[in-house]
Amino acid sequence: MSKEMLVYQKKLKKNINLLIEKNRLEDAKELLAQYEKIIKEDVDTYSMKSIIAIMEGYIDEALITINRGLVISPNHLDLLYNKAYILEQKKEYKESYKLYKEVLEHTDEQSLKEEIAKKLEVINSIDNSVSLNGRLSLLIFHNKASKKLQDYLEKWYFEFGYTTIETLNINFNNENKRTIILYNLHPKPLSIEEKNEYRQYDDKNYFLIDSLREQLKLDFGITDIQDYFYHTKNEKESITIVENSSKNLMKRLFNQCREIENQYYESFYEVVKTFESFKHRARVEVIKYKNGLAVKKTYKPGNERFLKREIVAHEVLSKKCEIIPPIIEKGNNYIIIPYYENIIEGDSGKSNILRLNIVEISKFIKFIYDEGYVHADFHPGNFVYSQEEGLKAIDFEFLQKYSKKPKSFKQSYDIIGVPKNFTGDRPNYIGKGLIEYYNNLWLKYTGHSLTEIALLSTNETINKSREVDSVTKKVLEIINYTKTSGTVYNAQNFESAYHSLEIKGQYFRGQREPLERLKNVRYNFNGKVVLDIGCNMGGMLHALASKIKLGVGIDYNYKLINAANSIKSINNSANLQFYTFNLEEENLDLINHFIFSDKVDICFLLAVCVWIKNWKEVITKASKLAPNLLFESNGTAQQQDEQLNYLKDNYKIITLVNECSFDDPRDKSRKLFLCEKSFNCSTKKTLDASKLGLKNTVPQKKGRPA
Repeated sequence: MSKEMLVYQKKLKKNINLLIEKNRLEDAKELLAQYEKIIKEDVDTYSMKSIIAIMEGYIDEALITINRGLVISPNHLDLLYNKAYILEQKKEYKESYKLYKEVLEHTDEQSLKEEIAKKLEVINSIDNSVSLNGRLSLLIFHNKASKKLQDYLEKWYFEFGYTTIETLNINFNNENKRTIILYNLHPKPLSIEEKNEYRQYDDKNYFLIDSLREQLKLDFGITDIQDYFYHTKNEKESITIVENSSKNLMKRLFNQCREIENQYYESFYEVVKTFESFKHRARVEVIKYKNGLAVKKTYKPGNERFLKREIVAHEVLSKKCEIIPPIIEKGNNYIIIPYYENIIEGDSGKSNILRLNIVEISKFIKFIYDEGYVHADFHPGNFVYSQEEGLKAIDFEFLQKYSKKPKSFKQSYDIIGVPKNFTGDRPNYIGKGLIEYYNNLWLKYTGHSLTEIALLSTNETINKSREVDSVTKKVLEIINYTKTSGTVYNAQNFESAYHSLEIKGQYFRGQREPLERLKNVRYNFNGKVVLDIGCNMGGMLHALASKIKLGVGIDYNYKLINAANSIKSINNSANLQFYTFNLEEENLDLINHFIFSDKVDICFLLAVCVWIKNWKEVITKASKLAPNLLFESNGTAQQQDEQLNYLKDNYKIITLVNECSFDDPRDKSRKLFLCEKSFNCSTKKTLDASKLGLKNTVPQKKGRPA
């Protein structure tokens, strides 16, 4: 916008405001309409329109206009002030009070500050509960609710951050009902859009009832929850119900709420930052402490046992395990520990840090077991990493002593999950598969399951993670040597490099899981001859060795072929053969000479094509060598579509086996296909290649192909 236009805009707005001040509202609306034709999308117009609507007595219309403006500019002070004024007129004092305070904190106008200070004083004299941060609600039980269900519900709401103020009988719908008075110290505000849609709710936490409904169906078989209890939708409704039952009760309840807040928010330290976590049991803040920063964790009333566990970890266990931060200070409801500048950013950063420190993590959770404790919340999110101090474990709220310690670490609750009869505290989780969820997180970020992490705990390096004989140790050293090849697929953070392997009956984790890749392939490998083009260390053939007649693998990398042959030898897989061959520099017809058989039943070409220039010639050669091809596309979306399109020229039937490379915790963008030159009735989902839509077959991605 030009300088002249800005001057004109300012003059127009000034004239509109002057007309509003003189109560010439029709003239103001006419000039405002002209202004909007010239100046598009100026949020100030919502403020001017709302003032006009207020002056005309259309309060609800003014509020709608304000809310529309706040969607565009949530921190617009004029709109916030106008909304506070309207809510004050509507006697919605608590929300009005909070909005006035927000304007007061951000305005620089001294006259406005003085005006708002007076308003806050008046509102507080009308309703002295408005300064409370939390929200009061009622959990009212119907006669159908058993004592067991009532206890379950009280515990559930407690675990999701609600504090119980009192339990008493209240008159509800002309009946005495057992009622729990709940107080949420950290209500979640609804967005403007949500407020417009859910006008009767004042705390987004109310919608946890959807998760509760799901859990009650699992644990009690209950689907009609309204027959068992009622949770009030907002504080205003709660106050009305309480006051209808007892006129003097509300004052006492609010005094208790105020006492709770005073204890919870009392602090002698300047807060630098508040972590926006769940805040179910505590709030976590970065504070100024002496000459630096520290982390203060303050617990809500009723959560003292969680605080005691943190104290045990940071005051006692930290002296034996340096990965646990030491305690700096503690109080009746708080603990202070050092602050670490966490350099972990995003999934990729988290994965890299955790992979590199997986042995230390394994030793940490083994230490917890050795000390006789279950962590009960062992997942990747409970670790931070700083440049100065390295890896640190945080959050010990669920640390609990075993009543009967499992006989081995591999049987500890942190590895296999807590038993059904476990009566201690456990993290909030909707459903029944918490340990499976944690296991999947560890696989995602480290490539190791919980069981595999347990195996790492007693050894210094990954490839010495268990007792092995001298020959196996040599093979592992050869595999470890392949990680120095300099390729992007060297899988250096995995125990057995690129492929998971069985060596003399022992499992070793790699980046890719051959058996998982093959699980959905509807092809009978028994007695077949298989050629793996670009075989890496031959992991796919090693996985099939007990079924196939002959397996031949070729790869240009001599280190990988050396490893493949060493694995073949130690496993006595006489039906496997591996050769060094450069697909780009050598005559492809020479591949025939490596196959000591009259025919090849199926070729593998798995995540290879992006790495070679002559990939089309290789596909053509594979189609001439065997009637079937197991093909995994790789590269960008465009590259993968080109590869799949070319398959159509060489194979009649193409079956989508896996829509993504789910076995790889690092890259899931590849797709697996079974290609056939003629119909094979053993295939699971067979499509004619001429009818197979190959556009947008792979999500757009710019990552590293592998």
